[in-house]
Amino acid sequence: MTGFLDDVRRAARSLWHAPGFTATAALTLALGVGATVTLVSALDTLLFRPPTGVEQPDRIVRTYFQHSNPQFGQWISSVVSYPDYIDLGRATTLSGVAAQYAASGSLGRGAEAKSIDMLAVTGSYFPMLGTRPLLGRLLTEADDRADNGSPALVLSERLWRTRFGSDPSVVGRTIPVDDQVYTVAGVAPRGFDAGNHDPVDAWVPFTAVASHLGDYRDNRGWYFFSILGRLAPGVTRDQAAAEATALILAGRSDSTTRNGFQRVLVGAVQEARGPDYKESARLVYWLAGVSLIVLLIACANVANLLLVRGLVRGRELAIRKALAAGQGRIVRQLFLEGVWLALLAGGAGILVCQWGGDLLRRFVLPAGMTSSFSIDGRVYGIAAVVSALAAVLSSLLPALRVVQGDLTPVLKEGARDTGFHRSRLRSSLVVAQVGLSVLLVVGAGLFVRSLAKVRAIDIGYDRSNVIMVRADPARAGFNGVATAQAFEAMAEAARRYPGVESAALTFGEPFGWSMARHLRVPGRDSLPRFSSGGPYIQSVTSDYFRTMGLKLLTGRGFTEAERRSQPTVALLGATMARRFFGNASPLGQCLLLGDSKTCTEVIGVVEDGIRDSPQEEAQGIYYVPLAPFDSTTRHLTLFVRTRGDAGALTPGVQAALQTAVPNLPVVQANSLEEVLAPRYHAWRLGAALFGLFATLALVLAALGIYSVLAYAVRGRTQELGIRLALGAAPGSLLSLVVRDGLRLALVGVSVGVAGALAAGRALGSLIYGISSWDPATMLLASATVVLVAIAGSLLPARRAARVDPMVSLRSE
Repeated sequence: MTGFLDDVRRAARSLWHAPGFTATAALTLALGVGATVTLVSALDTLLFRPPTGVEQPDRIVRTYFQHSNPQFGQWISSVVSYPDYIDLGRATTLSGVAAQYAASGSLGRGAEAKSIDMLAVTGSYFPMLGTRPLLGRLLTEADDRADNGSPALVLSERLWRTRFGSDPSVVGRTIPVDDQVYTVAGVAPRGFDAGNHDPVDAWVPFTAVASHLGDYRDNRGWYFFSILGRLAPGVTRDQAAAEATALILAGRSDSTTRNGFQRVLVGAVQEARGPDYKESARLVYWLAGVSLIVLLIACANVANLLLVRGLVRGRELAIRKALAAGQGRIVRQLFLEGVWLALLAGGAGILVCQWGGDLLRRFVLPAGMTSSFSIDGRVYGIAAVVSALAAVLSSLLPALRVVQGDLTPVLKEGARDTGFHRSRLRSSLVVAQVGLSVLLVVGAGLFVRSLAKVRAIDIGYDRSNVIMVRADPARAGFNGVATAQAFEAMAEAARRYPGVESAALTFGEPFGWSMARHLRVPGRDSLPRFSSGGPYIQSVTSDYFRTMGLKLLTGRGFTEAERRSQPTVALLGATMARRFFGNASPLGQCLLLGDSKTCTEVIGVVEDGIRDSPQEEAQGIYYVPLAPFDSTTRHLTLFVRTRGDAGALTPGVQAALQTAVPNLPVVQANSLEEVLAPRYHAWRLGAALFGLFATLALVLAALGIYSVLAYAVRGRTQELGIRLALGAAPGSLLSLVVRDGLRLALVGVSVGVAGALAAGRALGSLIYGISSWDPATMLLASATVVLVAIAGSLLPARRAARVDPMVSLRSE
């Protein structure tokens, strides 16, 4: 034990007396360790960390529902109807079942209104999860009754802290949300989200919001509930899934209510683990893998540095070996130096994770998880494992390689201990760095090109000059007619606002929700089907197409008079017109909507506007005039066209609309660019982080080539001096060294391209519009890495060209 401690101290002293080497090696490792710890801890938070405030979280499950439909194909949904929830409550394999329904709410009214994210839950929710309050109490079965007077509300710790200043007296206070006055029952634990992706500001009883959901109790086609359950003792997920499937099928025994339901799937409490698998989770997996590649590059770099340092210290090691120090003892000391470097890198990696990692986590984690993330034992554990891996990868092989060589000739060389030793291992480490760098540069290139491709898709709408406004006056107690009047007042207020060109209302919202109706064409037994379902119908005011920037291709648009008199007319999207009527003119054609026997005449065709996503397949969409408002009016969306950039005008327009009607709940206004931003998030994230890690990899690869060539130049000083003395030009020596670096780079590029081709299939689902084996991307990535390699070779090459022949010959 004493010998081991002596070696630990000797390794520390050795590094202390070489501050330049220690700083370079530790910082190099810190880049890899910091990136890996940050992204692996993000992956752990998203997929594996037990949710805060949940008792025995491994026994909590989520239910998912697999459906199949000829019109829409097969899909998995995380939501189900209220009658299905009642059926699941009879499951014996589940000791408890709770339902949740996500909704937004308006805290306050008028100019002071603030939007909050609410979760309406059944009374069994908190008891089943075993959650304990931070303050006050949580919701119970008694709170989830329709006749309980002022309903209870539980605040999130975040909202309690930011809105109410962490005031403990908030318990028992009443606050207005939407058309209800709630009594604050308590505050949930910090970071509590029961494994959901999205942040929650408040939890309310389901019965408190049920009045806004219409006839939900008997409607098996209305999906809005997500279900959590606790497995009964000794029950597996498969057993629970089988019983749940049987219960749902029994409840949907009537074929008219089956709606394509096939079976129930049971997943973990962490929503990101699926089986309703999220694209963001798949990308985080990839990014964690990419960070490991950066770690490998850093380890290869430090391994090369340690190998060179070990060879330079050959005389010292030879003397120790001659004085009977065992080979194992020497290996241990050299390995311990690597361990010290890894410990330093681990400490720096924790700092990167704590300070610089916030930006990365903001990219890859949902907002609620980002705000509750903290450096804890799990993160320290991840850092310890990553640091240990870095220590083994970077130092064990160089230590073994150094002592396996014959150190006796070093003693015979006397004081000269800088002889050059060619090493396939050093070259192989550089080739590995270059190859891995090519992988990352190719990945960055594929994401950048995918982002450019998806951004170039014509969405039909004018993305730079349109504002989307959402509001729900009914949440504040407005009836149908009052809701209609509120939307009309907001539209008029928008038209009067300086810089606004037009405003229009629509029932059926692009980027939000769509509605399809049974559609027939007289004389046609069947109509073309769209793989995405539909065709979808939108009811719009006459200036909708002008406001959205949709061009009229043929015919004419609606008039305001037609809207008021409700004639049966329609405009078709270009794709629907082409699929339904081919080369024939659709103008004057008859459509029969629903059960109507009256023809709806096609009076025009407009260019296509996307329904939800820029990369979606062609959609069938048609438009009819928005009917005069009546007592059923509720879900409308307002679009505003501006004369300048919509982003700059959005705050002012939102403020004007918020006060257009007294006691209006919160109005949400976003530019179309903001609305579309989540549709591009995966490619932006991939391009940004792959680009960041590719840049780190290129820097490390350049340093690796530099270190190898610098050692080679130092060891070949005599040879280079003799070449110069015999008449060689300095430029030829510069070319000689650069060629050595270029040779290593080209081998590494070949290895990297082969690896990129092999990995392309796995990355294919994350890119768009190009092949994962895109030749242009491969060529550009290879050229970039080669140029970086040449840059890394130039400094040692210039040093070789400046060797003084007389000095190098005298050194012999």
